[in-house]
Amino acid sequence: MPSRFVSLTVTPGVDCKVILPPCSALTLSNAALAAQPKSAAFGRCVLECDLATHSFVVCSLLTTGVRQAAPEITITNDPDEPAWFFLKASGPHSFHVLGRLIEDKATRRSSAAAE
Repeated sequence: MPSRFVSLTVTPGVDCKVILPPCSALTLSNAALAAQPKSAAFGRCVLECDLATHSFVVCSLLTTGVRQAAPEITITNDPDEPAWFFLKASGPHSFHVLGRLIEDKATRRSSAAAE
């Protein structure tokens, strides 16, 4: 199964749409606060994942503490349909998010052939 490295920047107040191809899985493995000027505000930064049916917090970081997290969250979708979700940030800093997208193209072909 081929995989790709994924790098996203999630800015507070701007929804980051992530599109998943059919029969794929995205593992979010690292989320780090983006560098800001020294005059940047202090506070709590929250990275949230908004799925079609529910949402959940990926990580919550204080700007004065540890500036990165390793959530290891995997999001999958239907073998026959593409899907999407949104990553949302709140707080004074953006997030840099790293992950790996894995596509199972063989399963997609075999499910299409079965129809």
